Amino acid sequence: QEQTSDLDFMRSRNMEAGAKDNLRKCDELEYQLTSKQQILSSLKSSSNRMSSTSTTFHISDQE
Repeated sequence: QEQTSDLDFMRSRNMEAGAKDNLRKCDELEYQLTSKQQILSSLKSSSNRMSSTSTTFHISDQE
């Protein structure tokens, strides 16, 4: 009887550890994704700034 309960206990402990590890991995992946999105958005905004400045240059050239 005790041996089976010990096995169950170990199994549940391993399940808990695995779940925590998976959660940590998910958090890391989520952090990587959000940082990549931030980089992408900053790149987009900087490229938008570049295009807007280039259009103003074009307008001044036409004048």
